[in-house]
Amino acid sequence: FGTLPLRGNVFLSLSERDKPGSVEPARKLRDLGFKLFTTAGTYDYLRSAGIESTLVRKNSDVENNIGSGPSAVDVISNGTVDLVINTPLGRGTRHDGWLIRTVSVQRSIPIITTIAGFKAAVEGLFGGHFPSTISYETIEKNRGRIERRKIWISHQVQRLKGHEGWEG
Repeated sequence: FGTLPLRGNVFLSLSERDKPGSVEPARKLRDLGFKLFTTAGTYDYLRSAGIESTLVRKNSDVENNIGSGPSAVDVISNGTVDLVINTPLGRGTRHDGWLIRTVSVQRSIPIITTIAGFKAAVEGLFGGHFPSTISYETIEKNRGRIERRKIWISHQVQRLKGHEGWEG
């Protein structure tokens, strides 16, 4: 849902089973300049893997007066994050996950709900290449080349439509 951001902030709240598979894509996002916002369990897991993030509370933590600071719903609804990765599992997280996904859709923020989707999005965003020297300018330069190519193809299609026998 939605266009994937090329920079900005990413919110992650992952089920226990998905945490091991999240380390590399999370590290790649962080290394490319994305700021990560995470709920407690994801925060602890990524921190143990050397990946820093900003801790936010689950909505159920707010309702139960656990901790302080903004909730996941707060950072999504106020536009702080540009992408949401939420892989819920289990009864305790069902309502939190539902709130996270609902507010993401309401705000038109792209949301990914599987670890396979998370990995694919990271690979797709950066063409499977993760050199430490990649920059936002490099990504924008390639985006311009892609846009010019799409325009050229569109012109070719229009030209072909004028020819006899076109069945497009």
